[in-house]
Amino acid sequence: MKKLLFFLCATILFASCSNDSEEVPTTNKTYKVTFDVSNFSVDVKSLKADTYNNQLFYIIYEKETGKGVKGWKFKEMVGQLTEELPEGNYYIAFISYPTGGMSSPPTEGAIDVKDNNFYTDYFENPPTWIMGNMGSRYIYYEKVDFSVAANNPDVPIQVTLQPMWSEVTVEVTDANTCSLPEGTTTIGCVITPFYSGISIAEGIPTRGSEASWGWGDLCNTNVDKFREHKIVTDRHATAGKDVTVKLVFVKQIATGDTVLGEREIYKGNIEGGKRITFRGALGKTTTSATFKVSLADLTDGGVIPFD
Repeated sequence: MKKLLFFLCATILFASCSNDSEEVPTTNKTYKVTFDVSNFSVDVKSLKADTYNNQLFYIIYEKETGKGVKGWKFKEMVGQLTEELPEGNYYIAFISYPTGGMSSPPTEGAIDVKDNNFYTDYFENPPTWIMGNMGSRYIYYEKVDFSVAANNPDVPIQVTLQPMWSEVTVEVTDANTCSLPEGTTTIGCVITPFYSGISIAEGIPTRGSEASWGWGDLCNTNVDKFREHKIVTDRHATAGKDVTVKLVFVKQIATGDTVLGEREIYKGNIEGGKRITFRGALGKTTTSATFKVSLADLTDGGVIPFD
């Protein structure tokens, strides 16, 4: 009996030692990952002249859980940044915005990161107001997924930020003959609804605002120029879903401005990084008109083809 008990004890002890020897020790080892971040560049002269002193925000999330693992950082607009992370798969989101001029720079408190989660975090601050705000042309965004491991190549990950806005032009083919409300002095282009901020996961604004458009949101063209050149231009809109583009007819007088009427010309989505032209006729009616839509990249300075 004693021999049997000894044999059982020895077997259990051996098995325990064997299991211990097979355990992999935990480690907090991290590895460097480097990003080369560059701004979107445009060759169109009128756009290239619009430069702001931007700064960069970025945040890193675990890909599997969506949990944020690195807080918001401030960096110069372009250049190289290096982080050290444990082995794993990640998302990194970059947002570029002006350091001043239009309003104070965003702070950490202006970012909705209550959940600290890739799928629910939101960047929201006055400089990122879109849909009718001229400042929207200065917002850039990009997100990428990447992996970190011991055998990662020592090569920076290239990231090119993309504009969150598009340049919009409205061309009215019958501008010299179409009917306008009596007393119209200027024609403006309004893009609604108003949204603010950027969804980190979706890369577009998804939160509506209670604001309504004001005179500062109009790209006014006086009637004589409208009749002659047939366009309303210098309009910018950031990528968004379910937007409406309207022409608004305004009577401007010394005592105030009055909206005499409006015509809806487009309803749908707006892409970022495009030159969007709406072309169509207003005709003699007062109902909404159907305009064709043409897209070209911002870097394309040539003639935009139509269907």
